[in-house]
Amino acid sequence: MTIENEQFFVAMIRDVTERKRFEKEIAAEKESLAVTLRSIGDGVITTDVKGRIIMINNAGYAEVAPLEEITLESWNRVLAVTLTGTFLGMKYCLPVMRRQGSGAIVNTASISGTAGDYGLSSYNAAKAGVINLTRSAAIENAKHGIRVNCVCPGTIDTRAPQLLGGDRADEIRRRQAAANPVARMGQADEIANAIFFLASDESSFITGAAITADGGLTAHTGLPPFWRLGDSA
Repeated sequence: MTIENEQFFVAMIRDVTERKRFEKEIAAEKESLAVTLRSIGDGVITTDVKGRIIMINNAGYAEVAPLEEITLESWNRVLAVTLTGTFLGMKYCLPVMRRQGSGAIVNTASISGTAGDYGLSSYNAAKAGVINLTRSAAIENAKHGIRVNCVCPGTIDTRAPQLLGGDRADEIRRRQAAANPVARMGQADEIANAIFFLASDESSFITGAAITADGGLTAHTGLPPFWRLGDSA
């Protein structure tokens, strides 16, 4: 694979609510300097590689609370960033991609969109929406030469444990690492590698897919090892 050597034009797009402004920012970035794939960071990012537009929707937000305690304001905040942001990014970028007859979109979903978490029901709903939104966008735009996929990260060592756990961040990291069959948390670069693959020609026959990168966490049923069932406590 030659993904590491590909050159991308990277633009950080923070506000995708205005179509004309968004399209101007995309066009302006074609004049920017090329940077390596390793430069991709947080947020909603549009890139142009070899004359083709690449979009990575990476925005996500969560608020922890039992479902019955979630306020409508909190629910709306989580969905606005996590799901509506992804929708708006694709809504305003897809016409540009269609005009050029090609493009690739990679959305950051989550394993929290494939199963439930305690205290994260709004985030679970939003990420599940990202997965199915990805599928719908993929089938609608395949005939235009546009691929749309998403990656579903597991427990990744980012700011999330600190933001969600506060003083318990280190404990959360230890527990999350222990829950993974690989016995560690994932690193941001490992998720970036999955995104880069989906954005590149190496995945030219892949669209509408949700690629899981979780250290084997969701491969496990959750049941204890059967050879230990007879062990004494």
